[in-house]
Amino acid sequence: MLKKRRLILIIFLSLLVIVLSINYIWKNTDSVQGYENQIESRISEVVKQFDEDYIKLLMNNRPQDSVSFLSLSIPTQHPFYLFSEDGQLHYWSDNEMIPKFE
Repeated sequence: MLKKRRLILIIFLSLLVIVLSINYIWKNTDSVQGYENQIESRISEVVKQFDEDYIKLLMNNRPQDSVSFLSLSIPTQHPFYLFSEDGQLHYWSDNEMIPKFE
């Protein structure tokens, strides 16, 4: 009788460990997928905002017109920096973050 109870207890504990392990693995997989979805949605939102800012910048500065500080000073959602082809910084829209360059 005592051996039967021990056997049932060991089987029950083994099944409990297996069920809890499977639950832990599935729960972590779901949370990782949730984090991935949040990051993907945030990145796509920032890319969309950047595209809107870029279109505004292009519409204010046509290729045939000369670039001026007045035409570059437009309200944007993200700061931007303009560099020449040789790496010289010509314009920056935000003074809170200054890019590192040599």
